[in-house]
Amino acid sequence: MAAVHSDDGPPERVDPLRTLFRGSDGPLPALLLLLTTVTGLVDSVSYLVLGKVFVANMAGNLIFVGFGLSAVGTAVTPSAVAIGAFLVGCVAGGRAVQSLAHHRGWLLCGSATVVVVPVVVAVALLWGVDEGGTVPSARRWAAIAALACGMGFQAALTRQVNLKDMRTIVATLTFTAVAADSKLAGGRGRGVTSGVVSVLTVVFGAFCGGLLLRVGDVRAPLLLAIALLLIAAAMVAVLSRKEADWQRPHE
Repeated sequence: MAAVHSDDGPPERVDPLRTLFRGSDGPLPALLLLLTTVTGLVDSVSYLVLGKVFVANMAGNLIFVGFGLSAVGTAVTPSAVAIGAFLVGCVAGGRAVQSLAHHRGWLLCGSATVVVVPVVVAVALLWGVDEGGTVPSARRWAAIAALACGMGFQAALTRQVNLKDMRTIVATLTFTAVAADSKLAGGRGRGVTSGVVSVLTVVFGAFCGGLLLRVGDVRAPLLLAIALLLIAAAMVAVLSRKEADWQRPHE
């Protein structure tokens, strides 16, 4: 724990996790962690069921496109479809931000509510596919496009929430920030706790998705993702009934 010095007595010990969840951002970090878990869940389905493609983390898809163009046996089409659909979702999310940017609570609520739709579409497209079974091509492309579009929309809205140390998708930047700003690197260590928690949440989501795929139905991770999105949306809606400082955007 970090120490806070006071003129009235010995330094007070501060729990970084308590600071993370009780700071000026209110419940936003906890809600973002729910959405971060969702990205791990959907990527587990896209990679393990839909065929080595990511629908949330686009950096991997860019590498796959490079491999495919160099003719090393990696298919380009799935990654290209995911990237294109992700960008469409980002554009749609950017437009939605224009009317929601004044209230960070409604940004998260809108994100969670809208993203439920493409995830439900993906569940319907995977209906009837048994464990280890092959997804028909048309349904595969449609599921990839739907999930990637939803993740792009989520990325656009959660970016506007502006918690720089907590990102629902870009783990590479979070890794960089955590290491470069750490005390080991000569920094102040600000945001290290939230960054580490964010990265571990992605891993946890992917772990849960992989485990569910092993012991359950191929749609199980997506059904859990839908449940988490609905929980997040409901929590934001309830918490946003009363005006609070955490709802206001950062300057």
